[in-house]
Parts: sequence; structure tokens; C-alpha cells
Amino acid sequence: VWVRREHCVPGVRYSLGGPEGNSPLEDYTYLLAWRKLGPQEVVQPGDQAGRGGLLAEERSGTALGGEAAEDRRVLLGRMAAAVAEDDLEQLRRAVETYRARAAASPHPGAWPPPSFLTSRGVPLTGVAAQRNAQPRLVAYLVAQGAEMDAAAFRYLLANSKALPGGGFSDVPHLVLSCLAQQRNPIAAAMGFARELAAAADSNSAKAREWRELASKLRSAAVDLVGCLEKLERPPAGDSAAAAAATATAAPAAGTTDSSEAVSSAAAAAAASASISDVLAPRGVACSLNDVSPLQMAYDTNDLDFMSAPVVQGYLQDRWLGPDYILQALQDKGATLHYQDHHLMLRVLEGSGFVGSLGRPLFRFHSYLVHLLVFAPRAFFDSPRGRWIFKMFLEAFFLYVFHSVQLMPDDDFTLRWQHVAFLLYVGGQLVDEVQENAHQYGGRLAAYFSSGFNLVEAAGWGMMLGCIGLKAAMWGLPGRQDHPHWEALRTCKELLLGCASILVWARLLQFIIPLYDGVGSLLMVVSLMFREVFKFAVPGMLLLTGVAFSLFSAFRYRDIPELSSFPMTMLKLFRTFLGETMFDLYVDEPDTAYNLYGNIITLLYALVATVVLANLLIALISYHFQPEKTESQSRFQMAEILAHYEYVVDQRLVGAPFSGPQLLAAAVLPAGRRQKGSSSWLAEKAGLPPMDGIVVAGEDTANKFLPTGTHELPYLLFLLTLYPALLLLSWALYFGMAPYAICYFTLAGYRRWTGEAAGPAGLKGPTRQGSSGKVHPDPSSSAVTTTTAAAAAAAAKAPAGSAAAGAAVDMLELADEVGGGGALHASSGPVVAAGEEGMLGGGDPALGGGEEEEDGGVVQRLAPALRHCLSAARYLLTRPLWLLLGCCGYLGVLGGGLLVLWMGAYTWLGRLAFHAYWVLRGWVQGLLGGDNVVFADKTATTTTASSSTSSPSTAAAAGGAGRRQGAAGLRERSQLVRVQQAALRNGGQVITLSELARSLRAAGFSKADISAAAAGPSLAPALLGPTGSGALASAPGPAGADVAAGGAGGRGTPQRSEASLQLRQPLRVEEADEDDGDVEEEEEDGAGCDVGGGMGEAGGVRAAGGGVREMPGLVRSGGGGGGSGGGGGSGGGSKGGSGGGSGSPMARRVASS
Repeated sequence: VWVRREHCVPGVRYSLGGPEGNSPLEDYTYLLAWRKLGPQEVVQPGDQAGRGGLLAEERSGTALGGEAAEDRRVLLGRMAAAVAEDDLEQLRRAVETYRARAAASPHPGAWPPPSFLTSRGVPLTGVAAQRNAQPRLVAYLVAQGAEMDAAAFRYLLANSKALPGGGFSDVPHLVLSCLAQQRNPIAAAMGFARELAAAADSNSAKAREWRELASKLRSAAVDLVGCLEKLERPPAGDSAAAAAATATAAPAAGTTDSSEAVSSAAAAAAASASISDVLAPRGVACSLNDVSPLQMAYDTNDLDFMSAPVVQGYLQDRWLGPDYILQALQDKGATLHYQDHHLMLRVLEGSGFVGSLGRPLFRFHSYLVHLLVFAPRAFFDSPRGRWIFKMFLEAFFLYVFHSVQLMPDDDFTLRWQHVAFLLYVGGQLVDEVQENAHQYGGRLAAYFSSGFNLVEAAGWGMMLGCIGLKAAMWGLPGRQDHPHWEALRTCKELLLGCASILVWARLLQFIIPLYDGVGSLLMVVSLMFREVFKFAVPGMLLLTGVAFSLFSAFRYRDIPELSSFPMTMLKLFRTFLGETMFDLYVDEPDTAYNLYGNIITLLYALVATVVLANLLIALISYHFQPEKTESQSRFQMAEILAHYEYVVDQRLVGAPFSGPQLLAAAVLPAGRRQKGSSSWLAEKAGLPPMDGIVVAGEDTANKFLPTGTHELPYLLFLLTLYPALLLLSWALYFGMAPYAICYFTLAGYRRWTGEAAGPAGLKGPTRQGSSGKVHPDPSSSAVTTTTAAAAAAAAKAPAGSAAAGAAVDMLELADEVGGGGALHASSGPVVAAGEEGMLGGGDPALGGGEEEEDGGVVQRLAPALRHCLSAARYLLTRPLWLLLGCCGYLGVLGGGLLVLWMGAYTWLGRLAFHAYWVLRGWVQGLLGGDNVVFADKTATTTTASSSTSSPSTAAAAGGAGRRQGAAGLRERSQLVRVQQAALRNGGQVITLSELARSLRAAGFSKADISAAAAGPSLAPALLGPTGSGALASAPGPAGADVAAGGAGGRGTPQRSEASLQLRQPLRVEEADEDDGDVEEEEEDGAGCDVGGGMGEAGGVRAAGGGVREMPGLVRSGGGGGGSGGGGGSGGGSKGGSGGGSGSPMARRVASS
């Protein structure tokens, strides 16, 4: 006798079990005992279940308004309990009850789709897999929209035969259905591909199929990355305009419906997802859908993904740093703007000190000055800034290393170089341990798979040995007179000599970001080394065999080169490199030995030198693929970026400060402060922004900067690299002083006089309104505009003297520039004819005889006289402009602005400011107070309204800022799903049409894509909103069917249509050739079944042909949708016949 513990749900098919153990019975007769449930026990989607029923006894006495929330919590608890107890029926019943309540609720937001997560952020699918639950339960959870972690997916792969019980035909159907349901199909595809590849290694029967599926998923992920180009952020100025436009359009949207206005305003206020939210989401990942695709590409060495243009552009932005891009790399054209790193260049050009020749060098100087004055924090907190800081420390280490290496051994004085050397070695060991833990997960085998790590380990090991030998030499009694002194000194010198090679070789890893070709070159060298090492095995075998043959024959034949085995091998190796050893057998008196030696040597030379050496070259050429080498170089650059991002996130500084920083972090506290803290102090002191420029629209309430121990790296930067860059900027500026002053004296002074920028001799007279002023760098558009204006003025001018004057003026200007002979020679008869007609048929213009000759002489001498006067004035005024240039360039700009204010004063101010925050963080942490400092918005002088606001308003604003700051502090501890839920469309950026196109490009068939869009063939997922043409909102799966029920009677067409609008299946946009398939689906089928519970509940269903069942409410029909309702005591009634009987919405849903 079996007693069923749970209630049966109408519309669900149950299988009855047979006798347990070995029974000879071949047929069974079942006796079913039924008990009719009372009115309070029936689970219905109406109001009756909302105020009573099975959930009433589990409520804690809440009011009617809170009953829905309480019931929701009870049902979610039942789901979790069912998973923990491995009870599929209880789970199915809880899910169906939840779906019924959600469909009947007048407020869909009151019953959102469940997350299927535990309170600790573990998916229920992962819990079921860890408890070794029945695979059908895990598959059912996935069919209902639950996300999987790696353990759950591996569990389903190991029990793939149970997938049909969850509505999935096979593994590809499971994977593609999940891609259509998840928020981030890129992450899901890469996660599934990684687990499939790992499972293929342990399952030989499915290895080929799963590897092929993994390859297709990777290709689809790479193709989907190309769709992220639409997420490129507009410039900062455009975002403000877009926000204003959104705010303006919000009231218009609210004119129709207040609820719709509120929802649309909330959607507009939500920030749209960025590329970073897709490729590297923030927060804690709880499923494969939340894992960073970029991190998975690192882990799986996915070269194609890293070589995608969108990924490369995103990595380039991360390398520069988003804050640094906003604060320094905004091109503002010719205007002076503090966000443009050409600010100093614009000042010097406007002052007349820079021309086209010196512009490249002054552009770099301007970039350097802007970095030091306006964006040092953003520069240092970027991966590129940390890389430059590391290069600076490595350059200093080279000086320390060679200073210690070249010190005399008889000098026993402890110098500062010895202390720095010890700090470098100890700090580098700390850095390598941290790198192994972060990048390689603590696995030494993976760590030593990198050639650079081998060089690092060997080099620092040798230096540790040198430190021990040096200490032993200093500790010997008698020191130089000790018998072991010389041996220790020799060993130390040899180790330091070998270490110097590795010290310089390890610098190759730091120059990869300099040029793209460096990474490719290093990859080629590494490939060549690998091939050489592979070739070394057969080469050594052949070399050893030939060496034994010659050594055994000639060890007593008075040939010194063959008298020992090592010398024989060395001689043969030199033969392999191109030398010959036939002259060794000249003095051999025995003909047999002579002939034997020559034959063996000849055969070895042919095999080793000719065959094997050329084979090695052929292997290297065969394996060298330029396109693959380029992608590997990009991947190596991405790994460098990941390393320095880790350094930035963990606030590391590197050797030689790693050891002291580790000790300080263990002893002294650290804290945080809001950006803009004490900014009023910097403004009053006349200092640049200490925390960087606040960009328009920047959310400073959620940006925090470190204090205490975490601020030490930036303080060390201000003490080391910052003054070095400051000195470099001064050296560049004053080194270019001769050029700048000479240019100002000869040509640049015209910026102040308003004259032309060309040589003084080219300036002609000004006549009849013509302008002789020419800008230094005229553009083609300006010249075209001026010429067009002159042509238009000439066309409008009346005939007569005015026109003639304009023509004469043009000819005179051209005569002065190019010479009269050149003008007439170029114009020829046309000009002569024009002059003849203008002057009246050849009559002399100035009269005849001597008057014409005198006028021509005066006219020819006047320009020469003017040139002489201009040259004399030019020469006489040069000393004055030279003096003014020296005063302006060296005194005002160089001494006052660059050295004093932007240089020493700003540097000392920054040191004092950040040293204060280091000490304050320590004091607050040691005293046990709240070590988080919020910016006082009321104390700043930048906001005009702060002085007029009331104290209560200011206090409210300060409290809001503190609440926002606290939210920003909790941001990193949130789940990825929680943070993406705050984005527009729940963080969805990939539409179903884009997914279908990428899957087709990856090699999946149309049938696979259609099955993925339809989802599992079981019950539809929990009701939830879907976007038009987009994937379903998380966490409910996409493509779910539509169901609704009316309480205590028949469903109406209006109710049916409303429910259809609530939940629409996703539409797969096929190509033109697929239209016939869609039409066949529309014509297929005859109706749908509608079932109600106990004759009191009705239901409506509309779906395409061959869709899945809906337990508890409906059973699947054969085809096209219909609308209507029916009631019955047992099963249900036909609700419609044919696709034409449904509403237009039902037809549209059925067509999809």
C-alpha cells in the first residue's frame, strides 16, 4: 500500500510505481482511493487561494495587504525545502502554485519570478547537484528558469539520459535553451564551452560530440561580442544632453497612464548596460551566467575571444584607465580646457613660442604637465600608470644591482645599496608569491609554465645565494686570510655574473606594452625555443651514441680530443655547429682506426649537420604562423593588463616596498573617504584638485578613495616617480628654451602684434579694404571662404573705377609676391589684351615721353624702398622681442607658472594633503571609530546654492550623501544579478535575433535554434516581462507559453488577451527563406485543451504547434491558438478550433 503525501494537481499526468523487489507478477491491478478536497484546501489561481487554502495555516497573522508577500515567502521556502529533501513532486506543486498566484495577481510586480538562489547566493541547481539529487529535479529547475553553476551543469552532463524528463531532448537543446533564457548569453556560452571541454577529457564516448559543441559555442560567443559595439559610450558632453532629453520626454509619456509613466520614468532613470557590465560584471558570481567572460577567456587561453576588435578596444580603455580618459584625454580642439592634455601646448602656441617644428616635443611636454597637475591620481590608479611606476623601480634596481656587483670584496662597510638590494630581493619574493596566488591559483606547475617566471625564479634564487655567500664571507674569522675566502668569493662572482644575464633578460616582459611588435617577437622566440627543446631529445640520443662509438675506439690511441667522454661529446657538438674534426685522424698510424674514425665522423656530419639542422629550421618555419602569433601577443598583453589591474585593485606597490607594505597592512588600519573630502582646503590654498577633476555628471557619492595604510602606495608615488617626472618636464621645457625664444623673436611675436605669421618681407600694402593679416595655420576651408567672398564682392561691384581699382589691387599684390615679369609671363596675351582695352586702345596711360619713364622708375623703386625700411625696422626690434621672449618664456611661464606653482608648490601641497589622510586613517582605525569619511557638501565653495540652503536642507543632503556612500561601499559585496537588475532591461543587451544570427554563423541548424527559442517541452516558466525582440528578463526563461485562469467560472476573451499581452513568447527572426516554415506552423494544429481544477477554475492557452505541456493549468494542444475558457469537473473542454478562431494577439503569438 502506498500513501501519497502530497495532493495531486489537476492536469498533471502521474506514473504509478510497481512492487518493490523480485516479484513474479507480470500484470498489476491498481486500486485508487480518492478523497475529495474541501473548499479551503483547493489551490486555485483566484482570490480564494489568496485568503485561505493551503497557505493559510503557514501564515503568521499578517494583514490582507501583506498576505501576498507572506504567501510568496512561504512558497519560496517550500521550493528550497523540496530541493533539500529531493522531492520533485513537492517542488513541482510549489512552482505551479506560485505560477497560478502570479497569473491571477492584479499587480504582476507583486509576484516576480523567483531567483532560485539560497540566502548565501548558491543556486538551487548547485545545491541539488551537491546533494546528489535526482537528475530530473535539476532538469526541472532549469526548465523553470533556474540558472546553473559549474557543478550543476557537470551533474547534468554526467546524467544526460535524464534530460528528457526535464523537457530537454539532449545536451545541445539544454545548452541552447539556456542561452536563450539567460541575461548574458556570452558568459553562458563560454561557461558551457569550458565545462564541455573539461568533461570531454573524462568521457571518451562523448568526447568528439562535446568538443565540437564547445567549439561552436566559443565561435558563437566571439560573434556575439561584435554586437557589443552598440554599447559604446557617447562623450561626456552628450550624456548630459541625453539625460536632459530623457527628463524632458518623461512628462509626455505620463499623459496617457500614470502607472505606465512611473514605469517608463524608472526605466529611463536606470543606467544602460555598458561593455564592462557584459565582459567584466561587478560583484559576486553565483552561476555560469554571472561569470566574467573576460576571466574565462584568461582561464581557457581563448585567443580568438581576446583578438575580437570590441574586446581589444575595451582592454585598451582599461589599460589607460576610465578615470584618466575622462580627466585628461578629452580632445577639446583649439579651446583651453583642463580636461585636454594639450592645455600647456595651447598656451605656448597662443603665446607665440611654439611652431610646427617644435610641436611634437612640446605636445609630449604638455601631456606630462597635465598629468602631474590635474590627473596624477587617475594616472597612478590605472594599469598603465602602475606599469610605468614598475619600470621606474626596475630601472633603479639595475643601478642598485650593478653597484653591489662592482663593489670591492675587501670593503666591509654596510652601504645603502646593500639595504636597498635586500629590500628588492625580499619584495620581489613577496610579489611572486602574490602573483602565483592570484594569477595561477597557487599552482606551481601552472606558474612555471611561463618562461618569464622561470627566469624570475632562477634569477632571484641566484641573488639569494649571493646574499648568503656574502654574509658567509663577512662572517669568516680572519676574513681574507681564511682558506675558504677565495672559494666563496669565486662562487659569489660567478653567481652574480649569471644573475646579471637573467636580470636583464627579465626586462623583456616589461617592454611588451611599448610596441605591438615586441610581443609578437617574444612569442616567436618562445616558439623557437620550444622546437629546439623538442629537437634536443633526438639530437642528444644521436650525439651520445656517436660519442660512445668514438670514445670506446680511440680512448687509448693518443688523441687528446678523444681521450675522455666529455671532450668527445664537446668535439662532436662543435661539429654539429659547423666545425670539422677530420684532422684528428691524420696522425693515426693504423689504417683501420683511421678509416673507422673518418667514416663515423662523416656519417655523423651528414646526419646531424645536414639532415637534423635543416629539419629543425623546417619545423620552426612550419609552426610559425603570423596570424596566430599576433593573437598570442594580444593575449599576452591582456594577461599583463590583468596583472596590473590586480595590482591596482589590491593597492600593491611592488618591490622594494612590498615587504614593508605587507607588514604595515598587518599592523596598521586603513579606511576610505569620499571623493572631494577637504577639497575646500585645496581651493583656499590655491592648489589644483587633490582628488582629480570632477567631470560633469560624475557620481562622486559612490566614489571612495583610500586612507591609512591603503593610501601609502600613492604617497610613495608622490615621493619617487612624481618628482622624477617633474624634473623631466622641467628639463624638456628649459631644454627647448633656445628654440622657443628664437621662434618667438623671429616669427612668434606676431601673435601679439596682429601681423601675419609669415616672414616680414611678404607683407604687402593694404588697399581698398583688403586685409593683409594672415593666420599662422590657415586651413583650406578658410582660404576657400575668403576666395569665395572676394569673388562674390567682385561680381556685385559696379563697372567703372571701382572695378578697375579692385583689379589693379589684385595685380599689384601678385606683382609684389611673384614679380611683374612672372605675372606677365604667365598671363601672356590675355593680360596684354585686357590692359589694352582698359587703357583705351593702346593710348599711353601716363602720357608720352619722359614723364612715362620717370613714373616707371619711381614705381619700381618704391617697393625696394619699402623693403629696406621693413628690414631695418625688423632688425632694430629683434633685441626687444628677444628680451620679451626670455622674460615671458623663462620668467613668467617657466619660473612662475611651471616651476613654482605647478611644480614645487603643488608637489609639496600634495605631499602634505595625502600624508594627512594616511595619518588620519591610522588614528581613526586605532581609536576604533568609523573609518569612513564622507565629503561635506555644504563646506565646498563650488556650489552657488550651498550658501543659501537652510541647515535642515544641508543636513538632509549630507545624510543622503552618506546613504549613497554606504551603498557604494556595499557594491562590491553584492551579487552580479543584483547589480545588473538595477540596469536598464535588467542588463540585457543581446537580442534574440542577434543570438540566432550568431548561432547560425557558428554552425547550428535552424531546427536547433527554433528548439532553443521554444525552450523545454515541459511547463512554461514563471510569468515575467519580456522585452520586444530581446531575451527574457532574468531570471525567468525566454519563450514561455501563456496561461491565465479566471476564478470560479469561465475565462473570458478579454482576460485571455490580457494574459497574452502579459507574457509573449520570443520571436525568432529568420531569413526570407524561412517564411514558409513559419506559415506551416501557423496552419498546423486544430485547437488547444483547457483544464481547470475541480470544475471551479478555468484556463486559457494560446501557443504554436507542438508546444509543451503546462502542468496544473493546461495540457498542450496540437497547434494554433484559440481564446476562450471552459470548465469541467474532471479534465477540461476544448477552448477553440483552428488558428483563425483566436484573437489577433493569439495569432501573432502562434506565428512565433
